Amino acid sequence: MTTARLIKDTEFAEQVWEVLNQVQTPAIRFEVMQDSKRVASIVPVAPPRKATLAELDSLFATLPRLGWEHDENDSAEIKSILAIAGELKEDVEVYLL
Repeated sequence: MTTARLIKDTEFAEQVWEVLNQVQTPAIRFEVMQDSKRVASIVPVAPPRKATLAELDSLFATLPRLGWEHDENDSAEIKSILAIAGELKEDVEVYLL
């Protein structure tokens, strides 16, 4: 069970580092008060959740493919880039997707 502690805004400003240290305990959260109103909650961050490979596959399937739309001009541009790369004295690796 989480314990909520009320803290005035001025107190919070003076003790921000202490509050942040305490809130790392999963059972402690702070409610910041300003003029008798709750204006903020300081709560611990939930631990990261591990995803299964099946969940990752489903996620990646929904993402758009990266790249560009091809047209006739792209072929000429790619050939030009490959020609320049071939002229370089250093080893150059070119990857086309």
